[in-house]
Amino acid sequence: MDVSSYTWVDKFVSGEAEVDPTSTTSTTSITSKPENEPSAGNDVSNTSNTAKIVIGAVGGVFGTAFVLIMGFIGYKGYQHKKQKSQNAENDILRIPGNDHREPYI
Repeated sequence: MDVSSYTWVDKFVSGEAEVDPTSTTSTTSITSKPENEPSAGNDVSNTSNTAKIVIGAVGGVFGTAFVLIMGFIGYKGYQHKKQKSQNAENDILRIPGNDHREPYI
């Protein structure tokens, strides 16, 4: 929606819209800047945007790798702890009548 004339617009054209306020029809002429016009700040902006994208991509890759490695280490530690507790439980000498889970017959 073009807010200067409150009409629906199908395509966006960058530039300034010139609207005749006395006109009753909704004709709008668009004045756009030439695309080949050199700009001094544009090169710096493109370089900084490219650097931000590269830093974000590299950070995302290393961050994902870090999370996966830490998850794997945590999983292996959990398995080791579980295995160690099962081995310790199997090494205990069970005396019949001393265990509340198994009745002595």
